[in-house]
Amino acid sequence: FPSEYIGTLTGVMWTLVGTIATIQYGLVKLTDDISRSWRAWLIILILVILMSCHLIQLWWKYVRESKKKSTATVVTSIITKF
Repeated sequence: FPSEYIGTLTGVMWTLVGTIATIQYGLVKLTDDISRSWRAWLIILILVILMSCHLIQLWWKYVRESKKKSTATVVTSIITKF
């Protein structure tokens, strides 16, 4: 990342950490009654899915960029052959 964005990146990161920590603190109250602890696990599952969305987005961008580069390489090699 460029150095001018490090403050924004740090602020967003700590805001997300604070939000997740607050949600986790609330999960402790949900596990008092063992028969209804499924609610806490449901919230954890939603958080895991939410956080994995970023990895899926990065993977999708990587696949698209690699397809663009491979197409550009083919065009370049065709031009240099003729």
